[in-house]
Amino acid sequence: MTGHDPGCGCYGCKLRSIQFNPRGPAAQTLTERRWDTDMPAYARLRNDGIQPRHIDGSAQLEASLVHGQAEADMCHLFDAEKGFSRDDIPRVQESFAEAQASEWRPVA
Repeated sequence: MTGHDPGCGCYGCKLRSIQFNPRGPAAQTLTERRWDTDMPAYARLRNDGIQPRHIDGSAQLEASLVHGQAEADMCHLFDAEKGFSRDDIPRVQESFAEAQASEWRPVA
């Protein structure tokens, strides 16, 4: 290729500029790296009948989940300073069950 301009943009020049990653394709973003663990955890939670609020953080939620859907629904309310924690969930579930079983309705 004597007398060839390397910056001409022809197919041969484009092939020279290709670089390969020896470790395979890299994760594109940090979000995609987190999703590598969050997506399977989200699917397992959904298969167990639990609806996480978001895909992000599903792996952490799955690892810490003890009380099922009630905990998944109320985990954003946990606040040690206000005195509400995971230990209160059974009491809240009992209160919900009593309210559902009662004849009282908020609207007549």
